Amino acid sequence: MRPYSIYIDPGHGGKDDGATSPDGKFREKDVVLNVGRLFKRAVIQGDYLYYAYLTRFSDRYLTLNARCKMANERGADLFISLHCNSATSPLAEGVEVWYCRGSERSKLLAAELFRSLLLTMPGISGRGIRPSDESPHGSLYVLEHTIMPAALIEFEFLSNPQEFITDTNDQRGVVRGLAETVEAFLEGGYHDEG
Repeated sequence: MRPYSIYIDPGHGGKDDGATSPDGKFREKDVVLNVGRLFKRAVIQGDYLYYAYLTRFSDRYLTLNARCKMANERGADLFISLHCNSATSPLAEGVEVWYCRGSERSKLLAAELFRSLLLTMPGISGRGIRPSDESPHGSLYVLEHTIMPAALIEFEFLSNPQEFITDTNDQRGVVRGLAETVEAFLEGGYHDEG
């Protein structure tokens, strides 16, 4: 039996599309759901020390509270929320990872995930790791209300026509890197509260 568990949270869903590409071809809720499914599949097929749960398996709407409650009640070791960015300028680009200010373990998780993304998304610019209280959209609820180390990934800007994360083959490489990063993080004991 795998001794650890993580929650992968594909953002948005159902009535909430999230960001949309300028041509309308890609919706954030669909892109991150596919990434989440691939992430879970990679973990199932890999020889990892953890099991991965998804907050949603299909295009359905979940409240932010419901997402946190799932992970908190199961006693998950990590929580990773998946998103794509958007901006009014089509030139905005890059990947960033958010964490809850005051949680050193969440900050460390965000840094490791960010490093992995830069390695598995060749040519992507890095926007760094950022504390949730600096979000331009206000506090990031899922980071503030989960009781385990948590991070929120903004893969890239769907508003920029040079998408990377929308290609399924690219997604597979990204999730393999993330799965291995999570394994190393858990093996290192960084998730422990003690």
